[in-house]
Amino acid sequence: MGTRIAAASEVIWDDGRACGRKYTVTCTGATNDGVLKPCTRKRVNITITDLCPDPVCQGTIDLSLKKSLK
Repeated sequence: MGTRIAAASEVIWDDGRACGRKYTVTCTGATNDGVLKPCTRKRVNITITDLCPDPVCQGTIDLSLKKSLK
């Protein structure tokens, strides 16, 4: 279990104004961990909580899961 994190690229980040904005997104690509088909094509509701700097994200939203420590 963990916390879902959504980081926006600089284009979406809007000089920090996007922090807290809510979006409904559909995952369509591979992960940076090399998982070939991680996406279910289902929509998920997210809240932007961080900046993902270019050139890493390049106009996208980076979705990840921060695992909780027990």
